[in-house]
Amino acid sequence: MTTVITSRCLGASLIWLLLTTFVHRVIFFRSRPSRVRFVLLVLFMSSFSSAYADIVTGVTASTTLGRGGSGPIRRIVDGSGLPSGFTFSSLHEGPRTNNAWVSAPQATPKPDINGQIDFDLGGLYSIDSFAVWNTTFPNEVGVNDISVETSTDGVNFSALVGGPSSFTQGNGISTDSQQAAEVFTFNQVTASHFRFNILSNFNPGLGFPNLVGLQEVAFNGISVPEPSGFVCFGLFALMAVGFRERRLST
Repeated sequence: MTTVITSRCLGASLIWLLLTTFVHRVIFFRSRPSRVRFVLLVLFMSSFSSAYADIVTGVTASTTLGRGGSGPIRRIVDGSGLPSGFTFSSLHEGPRTNNAWVSAPQATPKPDINGQIDFDLGGLYSIDSFAVWNTTFPNEVGVNDISVETSTDGVNFSALVGGPSSFTQGNGISTDSQQAAEVFTFNQVTASHFRFNILSNFNPGLGFPNLVGLQEVAFNGISVPEPSGFVCFGLFALMAVGFRERRLST
């Protein structure tokens, strides 16, 4: 399962260490069980929120729109066109076959598009924003009208409340132009998958075939923890405190 690389791992390790220390103190030394139990409860509950939002890495992408003369769909989630790093503030290099994606020609009348891009986050995340670097050259093939959906299982999707209905057209200066990200924020949603339903491009009906493309997409969020280990250990610790308290009272 893909995880967000943050200080969460260090925080979780510290919490486990503190829990272990407190349990040892209660079992083998005379202490104040009620006070220790209170501290254990605080640490136990805080362990579920000791994370920080960051770019979700290891995302995979697939599409129903095929591949044209550009790179494969995976290029829009691998950071290949972001030399300064995979962040929302990074500028994307001009589109190349190794850092962007363009669809196969579509049979729909210009500028209509009827297709999807699915993003698998690799696990369950609490997502509050995503960034899009639209195609810059030719910018006529950039994604225009869109609807966004989310899913927790990759099968059942529902509309993203507060999600965008369109993207801004890329700058279209040249193949060497750098493109800033367009960032969309919304109330946190728990999801393992995102879906872009692409409805149109910026093609006015002249020149280019009916294509659509993107340069990069990135998601910002927090990995939703699997609490089973903390739950079991926390319950064991609290039971140990209660057992020690009963022993001291007899």
